[in-house]
Amino acid sequence: MADDLLPSWRPGAAKTAILEFVRSVTEPGASFVPPPDRIATFDNDGTLWCEKPMYPQADFLLRRWTEMARADPALAQQQPWKAVIEGDRTWLASMLDHVPELIKAVTEAYDGITVEAFAAAVREFFDSARHPALGVPYTNIAFARCAS
Repeated sequence: MADDLLPSWRPGAAKTAILEFVRSVTEPGASFVPPPDRIATFDNDGTLWCEKPMYPQADFLLRRWTEMARADPALAQQQPWKAVIEGDRTWLASMLDHVPELIKAVTEAYDGITVEAFAAAVREFFDSARHPALGVPYTNIAFARCAS
């Protein structure tokens, strides 16, 4: 269909609901939202989940842990920094079995960072990071759908 706004999506309830919502807020009516008042929010919808070995969010965090361990070599003796520095994929793959260490490290990774500094770090990541298996910027990766 030439006017299909989501041509790569399979027909179904999710596609119908999204298209109906967009129509309801963009066309005159009870739910209409004027363009200056519209906010679009995009969430990780699983588009890149079929691409391994790394989710962009994990890559971002692991790079931060690497920076931290290089700045403070004592961290390289503690998990998860130790696993990152040593490339211990077994430990990293079992990270959810180590929730206390994970929570501590995630908290420390961004403790005290301002919203502006975090936004700058994210921008730098997406300006420079490349997918580890495909060798292209994350911003160049998009899929119509994952293979089943």
